[in-house]
Amino acid sequence: MAVMHGKNASVKLNTHTVAYMTDWTITASLDVADSSALGDDWRTGVAGLASWNGTMNGHFDLTDTEQAAIHDALVTSSPTGIVSTARFYVNDTNYYSGTIIITGVNPSAGIGDLVKLSITFQGSGALSYT
Repeated sequence: MAVMHGKNASVKLNTHTVAYMTDWTITASLDVADSSALGDDWRTGVAGLASWNGTMNGHFDLTDTEQAAIHDALVTSSPTGIVSTARFYVNDTNYYSGTIIITGVNPSAGIGDLVKLSITFQGSGALSYT
């Protein structure tokens, strides 16, 4: 496997690049139901449902159409959320993909720094890697 540099990473929602992103994280996990019984010495488990979620972080800029759509879908009097096909590129050709539901928009600002935006999401259905 070749080592990859993060400078070539990006995020696309419905084929449109989300501008000014600086990083993203995906967490894939598997539920495990406890199948241990009285008298067992070691805990046992049964694999259950898989799920995934994550965050994308960047510089806050609502002149970017994608950032504005994400922001406005949650920061309104009647939030609708966004369900979107997402691709999280690790380089120009390889990416994780799936359907996401935007669950949070977290702008932050500090003196002497750029205004930042953190977006949280929950996967809906399978996560794949191409």
